[in-house]
Amino acid sequence: GIGPNILLSKVAADMKKPDGLTVVDSTSLPQKLYPLDIQDIPGIGPRMAQRLRLKGVNTMEKLTSQTEQQMHALWGGILGERMHRLLKGEQITMTRSETKSISHQHVLPPKDRNYEGSKMIAMKLAHKAAVRLRKAKFVARGMKIDIKCLETDYRSGGEAPRYGEDFKFHGSQDTGYFLGLIEEYY
Repeated sequence: GIGPNILLSKVAADMKKPDGLTVVDSTSLPQKLYPLDIQDIPGIGPRMAQRLRLKGVNTMEKLTSQTEQQMHALWGGILGERMHRLLKGEQITMTRSETKSISHQHVLPPKDRNYEGSKMIAMKLAHKAAVRLRKAKFVARGMKIDIKCLETDYRSGGEAPRYGEDFKFHGSQDTGYFLGLIEEYY
């Protein structure tokens, strides 16, 4: 696949698999994308596609007609603006930003979707974060515990309930201190 940027090159490569060569050039945009499903675009998975459809964006023609501000709103941030520019054929440079946070997340297996299981996983994640802090020679000035329950079906458009707490402190990378905060939370 050949395209004006890496995203459109990937899209072009998937258009005539396995043996075809497809060129997507700036002059053929956005019409060349119209026959595709919105999930044919790398970065738009099932959940994002559902989110777009809930907002009335269910075709590539509708997606590519969005303004940069509308794409920002659809994605809930700068990723929407980047997607807008990439779909227009712009070449954008992704720069690495300075690390300002370390995070870990984990989807609990069904057997651990209870008080004890979630506490055990939270402690494991805190331990991993502390190890990464020490390795990077960073200290944390805060920790956030955020639990999202999947009691509400995402497809219905409702938000799943969230529970969490923010802890602020002067600075630490101590595993024991983080585990103590988790004990306090639970």
